[in-house]
Amino acid sequence: MEESLTKEQKEFPIWLVGDSYPNAFVGVLDGPLDPRHPTRHTIWTPIWDALQESVYPRRVDGEHLFICNAAKKGELSKDFNDVVVRDRIAVFSNLLKEHNPPMVLCFGAWAYEFARRADDSSTPKHSTKYWSVPKLGDAFRESCERFQPNRITIFPLLHQTVALQWEKANVRFVPENSSNGSRNNYFKYAGRELAKLLETHADFLKVIWLRAQQT
Repeated sequence: MEESLTKEQKEFPIWLVGDSYPNAFVGVLDGPLDPRHPTRHTIWTPIWDALQESVYPRRVDGEHLFICNAAKKGELSKDFNDVVVRDRIAVFSNLLKEHNPPMVLCFGAWAYEFARRADDSSTPKHSTKYWSVPKLGDAFRESCERFQPNRITIFPLLHQTVALQWEKANVRFVPENSSNGSRNNYFKYAGRELAKLLETHADFLKVIWLRAQQT
């Protein structure tokens, strides 16, 4: 996918799949979800913080996260019939089959459907318009329920344009009966739900953990 990814990143259990590079900064950004750009901190940092708070004093090693965009750098097409997009899906499909990442986190409907199409077990195919915020929330919960650390599970998270509409995102993504103490807070809800999965399967996912140093 991205040629700069290391062996450790490709084999890390948590993969992040963004949408595309911001058009105005394609030539400036070093890579997908470049931490210098606000997008990363709009869609991922608050979830990451909630996840880390939930698993403390163990910490998740963020150095080796696999991070890519569904769209190739400089590529604007999001038409699944476009040959460039189909080729991109084929490349990602091969990476999934080779590395079998347990947790593939996708930001936005297009990135989510892109990853679903790359995963042979995901059916049926949908257009991105199918994935309303409530449906993405339902799909997130379904992914949490069927998560197993020895197989690929694809999770939808919100695109920046949706996450910025935080009041609507909270109501439409987070269930009314949320039991993890994060009602009306999408970021805490998603982070805590993902953290529960990592804690439940902590022994199987040993490679992700850093332990707090005792002083």
